[in-house]
Amino acid sequence: MIRNTTGEYEKNKRVGANGFYFYTFTPRPLMSGDFFAVDAELSALLVSAHRELGILQGIMSHLPDRDIIYKLLVTIECYYSRQIDYSDASFSTILKALK
Repeated sequence: MIRNTTGEYEKNKRVGANGFYFYTFTPRPLMSGDFFAVDAELSALLVSAHRELGILQGIMSHLPDRDIIYKLLVTIECYYSRQIDYSDASFSTILKALK
């Protein structure tokens, strides 16, 4: 038996005279029941991630110009998103065009 972990499809009433049914999808809540089992490995990963985020936040508070870092991060994310459909420009070409 395959367990559906993403949600449930519900069959609804007939639509029109043709007797067709339509289905609605209800996603499963992320934090319900046994979807995520918090064990020793996951706890260690959460502690490590929280520590690293704290270090980054501390470093960012001492930077003289945070806006340029934010713009660079947004540019990198846009570049990665564009790579999904296109492969025409390198990241260095994009940075040179932004000057």
